[in-house]
Amino acid sequence: MRHLPWTGRFDRVINWFTAFGYFANGDNKRVLSEVVGTLRPGGRFVLDLNHFAWLIRHYQSAIMRELDGDLLIDQSRLDVLTGRAMV
Repeated sequence: MRHLPWTGRFDRVINWFTAFGYFANGDNKRVLSEVVGTLRPGGRFVLDLNHFAWLIRHYQSAIMRELDGDLLIDQSRLDVLTGRAMV
């Protein structure tokens, strides 16, 4: 997603689940512009995002799991103003 060099080649572009929004705002805007540029005239772009109200109700600030005998802890906080999880 950092660089989409294919101009006007696709009828559809699908960005599934949480694969968008990891970059700074300027880079996210550039990615959207490049996605539009990859579409043929009349093409469609589908952007699948988490439902914010669901995310607020189910957000977990820490997730723990064991992998190969090691305990992994991922911690983050949810910025409710921007809707972004801050790691």
